[in-house]
Amino acid sequence: MTEKDSGVSIIYMIFGTLGMIVVALSGFSMIQVEDSSTRVMIILIGIIAIVNYVYYLERKAGMSNRAIWGQSGILIASIIGYAFWIL
Repeated sequence: MTEKDSGVSIIYMIFGTLGMIVVALSGFSMIQVEDSSTRVMIILIGIIAIVNYVYYLERKAGMSNRAIWGQSGILIASIIGYAFWIL
């Protein structure tokens, strides 16, 4: 990967991280509103599927494991912080 491609990939990785955070937080907000356990399971399975697919694409694009784990840490920290703050 060239130096120019690396900068563009990092920008897309940041947007991907923000998108996953927004999807996860909106899913948790929906869980607060709905009491149906079926809907909760569908939301959680959807979040897991999105996260796994984005990580797969990043690995395939040549992102380093360090960057992917850093992104995972940010996602997990934001979800846990939101869960303690709101739920």
